[in-house]
Amino acid sequence: MSLFPSRGNHHGAKSAQRRARARHRASVERLEGRTLLAATLDINAGGVLIYNGTAVANDLSIDVTSTTGSGQYILNDNGETITLSANAIALGWTGNATNTVMGPDGSVNSMLINTDDGDDTVTVLGTTDPVSIDTATGFGDQTILGDAGDLSRINNDIFVQDTGGVSTLTVDDFADPAAKTIGFNDAQITGALPGGFNINYGAGITT
Repeated sequence: MSLFPSRGNHHGAKSAQRRARARHRASVERLEGRTLLAATLDINAGGVLIYNGTAVANDLSIDVTSTTGSGQYILNDNGETITLSANAIALGWTGNATNTVMGPDGSVNSMLINTDDGDDTVTVLGTTDPVSIDTATGFGDQTILGDAGDLSRINNDIFVQDTGGVSTLTVDDFADPAAKTIGFNDAQITGALPGGFNINYGAGITT
């Protein structure tokens, strides 16, 4: 009988220990990076409000608290949050990175709205500045003009198009009891808005 352990058995035990430690060693797995989508709102030096949505189903409403030009614009998008540019914030707009932003009417001279991809809805409840809307790519896009059947707070020209698909245009004036003479042609609706303002439409729009 040997009084000393064999060298082979000693090395075998150490190898088994190393294998056991390797099995229990913690590992770190690299996670895939993800970018959260958000619409952007900027106001350039000419007072043009530029709203760009992303590839979601935007549900954007545009409203103004006063038709005198001294109120506040309110833009709400239930489809995604809105990121305000530094220019917009400097001009007094608030609500950055939320679904509802607000800013002074006096900071805006016109609006360019592009909702990008997705089946989008844009509703114009009120405005004192011209608004141009492109619901872009999508087959369930729609633009709605009027607030519960009232067009009286839309006090400028509206232009609507859908450059990447098909969009419906709804002019909601059922609650106005006043008689109107409304004209239609292939590109324009006249007589529906107050003040002689018109609704103009381009590519991809059905009424």
